[in-house]
Amino acid sequence: MDVALSALLVFLLAGWFVLDGYALGAGILLHRLAPPGWPRRRVLTGVGQVVLATEMWLVAAGGLLAGEFPAAEHVLAAAYPAVVPGLAAWVLRDAGLWLRGRRDSARWRAGWESAYAVGSLVFAFCWGMLLGDLALGLPPAAGLTDPLLAWFPPACGAALVLVLAAHGAAVTAVRVPAAADAAVRLAHRLTVPAAVVTAVVACAAPALPAVRAHLAPPAALVLLAPAGLLAARRALTTGRRRTAVVGTAVAAAAPVLAVAGCAAPTLARLAGDSTAVGTVLLAAVPVVLVHQGLLWWLFRRPVTDATVAFF
Repeated sequence: MDVALSALLVFLLAGWFVLDGYALGAGILLHRLAPPGWPRRRVLTGVGQVVLATEMWLVAAGGLLAGEFPAAEHVLAAAYPAVVPGLAAWVLRDAGLWLRGRRDSARWRAGWESAYAVGSLVFAFCWGMLLGDLALGLPPAAGLTDPLLAWFPPACGAALVLVLAAHGAAVTAVRVPAAADAAVRLAHRLTVPAAVVTAVVACAAPALPAVRAHLAPPAALVLLAPAGLLAARRALTTGRRRTAVVGTAVAAAAPVLAVAGCAAPTLARLAGDSTAVGTVLLAAVPVVLVHQGLLWWLFRRPVTDATVAFF
């Protein structure tokens, strides 16, 4: 049961990175994807149709941590420089989305659009820092106390920002045809820098003793990120936008798969002994998948002027 629950946690986090990573990436690039007014509102409509449901993956992962991995509380507490601002940025990101359309004022809308963009940027960066801290070991204290390692979590944060920005641009190119040209240009420009930074961080990590001590076979999964990004760039060059989304989705999931895969044995040891709760959680997975599949099927059509606007 402990192994199954650890795998479920990794699955939920990877799913969130792929699905909500689109919303974060679109937020990071919001001011570059479309000008103010209706063009930008179309981009936000594409995000708004799915953002609440995709957050469910992260909420479910949090519930699983609280119910089956109570000792993980100490892990998150040790990584407070990434967790605390990350939670604040999550609130700011959602507030920007929800409050943007509350007043018919261009200044009001511009302010909350900026809040959405800044919140998305900081949230993505903090997630990358947290993954970098976890790569240094559990509990993730080494990157916070050792000056020689202090550069590694921020480098992971920068890499994840670039990866999710490329992913957000690629998905926007498919979901919002009116912004497709700008999205394709941005995705095309970001894929190579994101691949290079991710590959450099991945290759530098084994040189750190703290990382090397916790390396496991799943660590190689991080190399899927630059591979997926380069495949996405090639697909964009030949006009295969949906194929490009597959490549950026792989890149978005790769870091969490690598880090969580390495941490899975430790997570299994941290697991509680509530078999009943674990059984209920595992049984709920098909329901979550059916719900998500139905939602994406309902909103499968690209955003147009006739689409009901969100935010």
